[in-house]
Amino acid sequence: MIRIIHRFVLSGLLMAPVLFTACGGGDPADMATASVPSGAHSDSAEESSAVDVVWGRPMRMKLSAPLRVTASVEVPPQSLASVHSPVAGYVQTLRYLPGDYVRKGALLCTLTHPELVRLQREYLETRARLQFLEGERARKEQLAAVDAASQRAFEQAAAEYEATQARVQGLRTELQLIGLPVGKIEEGALQTALAIHAPVSGYVAEVAINRGKLVQPEDLLYEIVDDRHVHLELQVFAKDLPRIRKGQRVWAFRPGTADTLAAEVHLISHKVDPGRGTALVHAHFEKEPVGIAPGTVVQALVLADEAEVWALPEEAVLQQGRKTFVLVRAADGHIYEKEIRLGRRQDGYVEWSDYVPDEGLEVALKGAWYLKGSTMDAGPGD
Repeated sequence: MIRIIHRFVLSGLLMAPVLFTACGGGDPADMATASVPSGAHSDSAEESSAVDVVWGRPMRMKLSAPLRVTASVEVPPQSLASVHSPVAGYVQTLRYLPGDYVRKGALLCTLTHPELVRLQREYLETRARLQFLEGERARKEQLAAVDAASQRAFEQAAAEYEATQARVQGLRTELQLIGLPVGKIEEGALQTALAIHAPVSGYVAEVAINRGKLVQPEDLLYEIVDDRHVHLELQVFAKDLPRIRKGQRVWAFRPGTADTLAAEVHLISHKVDPGRGTALVHAHFEKEPVGIAPGTVVQALVLADEAEVWALPEEAVLQQGRKTFVLVRAADGHIYEKEIRLGRRQDGYVEWSDYVPDEGLEVALKGAWYLKGSTMDAGPGD
């Protein structure tokens, strides 16, 4: 039922010229303001003062239905380095603490173990035998050429030489992979300690060793993080994945502050974690944040389902029980309530989902509650 509100219930107390301007699709700041007399049901001086009511029409604008998710600030895999020892060893010396900055190639620690010396000795012995076998093969090749020795003896010497040569090459490569200086070893300078160097530049995030500790190749020594580039990892429930699109804007809220960080959806995982029921969505920050450590958990909003719709300022929408309505003014000046259905909400605006454009109607975009409370009058059939 429509409840009619008279345009002016106190026309005898105050007659003020009113200027109305149509605002179809414009900014609310450009909408004309109508001065409506207050105090229709009160004698107080405060309530009798005039207030401003802004009239206008719904606007066409892009709104989305924000999806709230949990996210974390992370670094890409190439910016996170886990440092291990290639062989077992005892920690001899170590440097740096969590939070220290290290450059690529910096000495992190040294390890020692008898196996390191044994491997170097085996390499030198095999390399010396290779030199002997090389001469033996040459001699038997010469004898076989003049039939002084059997061809079989030469072939055996050649096979043993080639096998030893392969072993020397294998031991040499093994020493290089471990990180021992082969050139110095060949000069006779056996290395008693293995130096572990930083594979990347960055901040030390974790130190998992102490002096004298026996470490194995699978044991973590250091973890280094290069945080020059960080991104958002969003945890999106499987049911919400169809709403996510590449290029959608994301707002992340910095913990403990009112600051927001803008990002954009970059990659969408197609694998759902069976334990959590979520999939990872990778978003890039528009501007690299400062002072947020990788691993920080944040709350984020994904601006999903964006569309161009008819919208109103939220303050124009009134709620009474289960009834949602606005105050509209007809071409003849009568003001009445009109029930509406709402849709998307964003940045102080709300979608009027069942709006049908009508040039003859204007909506109270501001001051609607005052207008309803101070000038309400029962209409026909009420």
